[in-house]
Amino acid sequence: MGANGGWRPAIWTVIWDLVRWPLAALVFGFTALGVFCVPALLLARGFLLSYSVSLFLRLFGGGGLLAALAVFGVTALFVLPVLFSVSCDAFRSSLGKLGNHGDIVIFPLHQKLAMLIPSAGLIVAATALQWMIMPALLDAVCARFFVS
Repeated sequence: MGANGGWRPAIWTVIWDLVRWPLAALVFGFTALGVFCVPALLLARGFLLSYSVSLFLRLFGGGGLLAALAVFGVTALFVLPVLFSVSCDAFRSSLGKLGNHGDIVIFPLHQKLAMLIPSAGLIVAATALQWMIMPALLDAVCARFFVS
């Protein structure tokens, strides 16, 4: 339950919801299949997010924009930059696995850490916001626009 009696999701559900796309991109970066799978992953994520937001707008009009911002705002502001950063590194790593005529290019650890440490910080911030603030924000938006 939330602080004001609203429903709050389990913390592990929130973490999984925010981490699954960047984690999939990171895993694809360890294989040569990432050359095909990372762009497909970004295509799927972009389509699903834009379709969901457009559906909110179509069904609820102007109030749907605020509802979509309440539902997807944390994801769009914090997790999408992480997904793009991890995907860029995973794609370069996958290209390195293909190499030129079998030469495997290895990226140094400090280069990967320079991308993963800020990404982890953004994921922690997004988890805190999504778990603590988003339920109250969604309740407020729904009470304002959808409940008479």
